[in-house]
Amino acid sequence: MQLYSTFRWLILALIQSAALFSQAPQLRLYLEPNTCRPGDLVTLHAEMQSSEYAELSLSIPQHPALHWVAQSEQPLSYNAGSYQQHLTWVLQPLHPGTIELIGIVAQVKMGKLSLDLSVQAPLLTVELDPAVTDSMLPLSEEHLVLPPEHKSLTTWPLLIAVVSLASAALFWQRKRQNRTKDRSTRPPARMPLNELAQALHFDHIPYDQIEALLAQPDLQLSTSTRAALESVAYGPPRTDTLAALRLLLSKEIQR
Repeated sequence: MQLYSTFRWLILALIQSAALFSQAPQLRLYLEPNTCRPGDLVTLHAEMQSSEYAELSLSIPQHPALHWVAQSEQPLSYNAGSYQQHLTWVLQPLHPGTIELIGIVAQVKMGKLSLDLSVQAPLLTVELDPAVTDSMLPLSEEHLVLPPEHKSLTTWPLLIAVVSLASAALFWQRKRQNRTKDRSTRPPARMPLNELAQALHFDHIPYDQIEALLAQPDLQLSTSTRAALESVAYGPPRTDTLAALRLLLSKEIQR
């Protein structure tokens, strides 16, 4: 009798698992963008569509070449005969190279049953900045050729050129020191977070407002928010970080 009960329980479990697999939802993972530079913000999207009611959760292992900035989850919605859910993670690559996220597990719950699926994210290509690449190239033989001794420059023109360059360098150095002194003695302008959040809704990044915000010594920001703002303010200009900034500032204001 006990053997019969065990066998019956196994049959029911197989039937339920087969029903769950037949109604398995459609999952999609994609990166936006797929190619970037170190310090840029990249968004990993996970989308689910299911004909039956289902809930999605994702387990993503940490990666040594990625900094996890933020995570968000949109409420489960029902549209055009299917249930839809959208999860996002904001990532920041630290080093150039090709990054592959391995070991991602998607858990789908449908009623009392749950299904674990191994999913694969697309590769992320992190390119080295062209300026850095050029600076690392060795000098060609043309640049290493020294002029012959009989064609050396005369003394007076060379002396005049050196004096002119030194005077110009001294002038610009003093001008920069005065500008730095004026900035240090002038109190930073107050820039509330809500004003910056409102400015981001005009589909452009207000770099001046972000720098003014970071200059406030008494402003308390989370580590992830400050890192993201510094990356936008002092990194290479990009236009695909508006959604991530809006999300970070929204959470920062509510904190």
